[in-house]
Amino acid sequence: MLVAASSAWPQEPKHPTTMPLPPGGQAWRIEKIADVPTPLKSAVDRARCELDEFILHEIPIQIFRSGRGAIALVTCHAIIWYGRAFLFERDHGIEPKPILFPTLVSPSGVGITDRPGVLNWDTGTKTLTATQGNDVGGGDEFRYTYRYGGGPGLFTLIRVETRKCCFATLDEAWTPVWDAPAWPPPRR
Repeated sequence: MLVAASSAWPQEPKHPTTMPLPPGGQAWRIEKIADVPTPLKSAVDRARCELDEFILHEIPIQIFRSGRGAIALVTCHAIIWYGRAFLFERDHGIEPKPILFPTLVSPSGVGITDRPGVLNWDTGTKTLTATQGNDVGGGDEFRYTYRYGGGPGLFTLIRVETRKCCFATLDEAWTPVWDAPAWPPPRR
């Protein structure tokens, strides 16, 4: 009787071990926790990023090829949703590493974070946007735009924009705060 009862316990979902990444910078989109590859699920859990089926339906995990392997963009559940990015270096079977991003730090300056905001990859322009805001208490929203490649890091900060939170419509314009200037050629 004990053996029969133990087989009725719910079992852990079987996570896939391979990643069917599409070509051309297109992203593989994951909308269910059970479909998250085991190495990524392990990294997400280690980062204390709580996955939620509703959020995955609204903002699926995106995994796309990069020159160094593959990059996964994950939206984490919290009072204010935030995004994390993970790098699979060459072997997709090994747990990926968190990616750090440059960001503004109050009251002035630039720092780095592993939680730049809710992330969105644009395949056509090879840019990543991270949107920070609070839909509960008002204030400002910030949007960071990063260009993929083009430096020693994976992503280079190229633009910071803002707008008033909560009353903005989806098509309301963002106000630029900072645009990366073109660097002068190095002296030789």
